[in-house]
Amino acid sequence: MDERLDGIMQELSLDREYLLKVTDSALGKKVYQSLNRAQKDRKMIRKHLLQEVTAYRKKQDEMGMFLKSYLEEGIRKNS
Repeated sequence: MDERLDGIMQELSLDREYLLKVTDSALGKKVYQSLNRAQKDRKMIRKHLLQEVTAYRKKQDEMGMFLKSYLEEGIRKNS
């Protein structure tokens, strides 16, 4: 229901297995299957998330620092 989750799940490469759409006519069945799969793969998922979230946060931090320096430079030029 939230497009931001779609993007995060895609960036973490979890969208194919675990991202479900509320409009899916087989949602109930897929939720059950996805939960069972996640339960079986929980150690692998945890390891994957720890690796990917660290990289994702670093990328977000870098984008924030870039935006900040870009805006500061624009302010200096226009002052």
